[in-house]
Amino acid sequence: MYENELIVTFRTFENGVFFFSVADQGDMLIAQIIGGVIETIFDFGSLSRTSLTAGKALNDGEWHEMKWSHQFDSVQLFIDGILMNQTTPSGLYRKLDFNFQLEIGGRPEDQYSADIETSYHGCLARMQLNNIDLLAFAPPTYRECQMPRPQLLTIQNGAVQIPYSFLPFAFEFRVLPLPSSLLTIFDTNNNTLIEVLIDANQSLSLETEKQQIKQLSLPIIQITDGNWHAMSVKLRGGRLDVDVDGLTVLWLEGNVVRKIGLRMAFFRLSSPGCYRSATVDLKSATIISGKAVKDRCMFVEKCLPNPCENGGKCLQTGLEEFKCVCQDFYGGRYCHTSLLPRSCEDFRATEKTRPRHHPIVRHFLKKSSNDKVQNITIDLDGGGPLKPFKVKCTTAINEKDLKLLDDSDDWTILEHFSIDPEGNYVRDQEVTVSGETEPGAVRKELTYLIGNNELDRFVEGFENCRQYMKFECKGGTKLMTYNNERRPSTWYATRNGQHGLQWADAPPYSRMCSCAMNASCLQHRYKKSPPSRD
Repeated sequence: MYENELIVTFRTFENGVFFFSVADQGDMLIAQIIGGVIETIFDFGSLSRTSLTAGKALNDGEWHEMKWSHQFDSVQLFIDGILMNQTTPSGLYRKLDFNFQLEIGGRPEDQYSADIETSYHGCLARMQLNNIDLLAFAPPTYRECQMPRPQLLTIQNGAVQIPYSFLPFAFEFRVLPLPSSLLTIFDTNNNTLIEVLIDANQSLSLETEKQQIKQLSLPIIQITDGNWHAMSVKLRGGRLDVDVDGLTVLWLEGNVVRKIGLRMAFFRLSSPGCYRSATVDLKSATIISGKAVKDRCMFVEKCLPNPCENGGKCLQTGLEEFKCVCQDFYGGRYCHTSLLPRSCEDFRATEKTRPRHHPIVRHFLKKSSNDKVQNITIDLDGGGPLKPFKVKCTTAINEKDLKLLDDSDDWTILEHFSIDPEGNYVRDQEVTVSGETEPGAVRKELTYLIGNNELDRFVEGFENCRQYMKFECKGGTKLMTYNNERRPSTWYATRNGQHGLQWADAPPYSRMCSCAMNASCLQHRYKKSPPSRD
């Protein structure tokens, strides 16, 4: 089918596969959750599968909904009703054929799909494929949702202490991107034996008593990305291992490990965030400072989708707080306000009220050799979807290429460029044509280096708009007629494809230039056409 939709409503704490269909001819659709992230894998028979991922920390045991939507040339992935990712399918085909047998909550094992989960542990409330309720075909014994919940703990700005009972000490955590002490092991005299820290680079490090040993995680891992991560502290003989997500990243060996094993009395958790465990009794944790809440995770994801505009970066600063780090010359809570002027008039007005050392004036006021021309960057919609671009502001038309404009009002100039044979953008490149040339064989394109939406808004914002082009030729009789034929020898075209068969003030489609109106063209001498209008 050329249009397909898969909707899954689920809750889980683990990795697993929701939906699996691989047809004999190579068509496939697979939906799974890995590390709290939804991944969909699909192929429409081109033998070039595409992967689309979205979401964060969706393995929190709460109900979530994923929707995979395919409409011919577009594939979208929604999480909890919000569009999170989209792409265009690879390959030539756009029709998806399903296997005669669909797998739900598992798949047949094989040696070629190591990156695809084989089972699912959790609850499914909805599994709908193209408006067909697939769960209606499930046996009655699978209709009731039964899923044990691990113990939960939220640390806001404090610390909790848990008595040592046995190893491994295993828990999962989801913490804020702040330097802090994640786990500390103490002896009975409240002396620090081991401390696992989140450093300024948001990775892990380990320090022993009195900082005798300092160690950085190897490999360096990112554990403050807002996802759930698993940590386990294991003691085996003369070696202590700290595992994160199944990988040993910190370890100690020798006599120091034996001393730690004999003296450890309790563990302390203090990084702001959420913790959960199926083996550690978090309910018995003692709150020794600050604020902590048991049996709840109060971490609310604020940076997905990114609320910051204009390329701003979102940072989660609290369990329910965030801030936007804006790029240069954008401000506001969501980086939605541009500090750039909207036009040359706006710049001149603000220049009068701002000192010369103001960052806008200092960075964007670049004087040219002519003091009356200023190069600035403008933002037409003040931080909206239109991209900023550079223009020239002048109070008099005194530049070489604009000398034929006889008024002296304020002008905003957007320069155009040409593309040379090497593909580089160059200014004022002339094209010289000699000899017999077929009409249309030589073409020069004017490029403004901005998008069509920006160009439309730019032109619409002025009462008067002029575009400058120059054409020189010998023999005015050949300017608009090719030999003795009725077809034109030279013309220009707008970006919308409309042909111009006149120059300057000549009547439209007249195939004349201005001098032909008053018989002032000079035969066998160079003639320059005035500026044309677009």
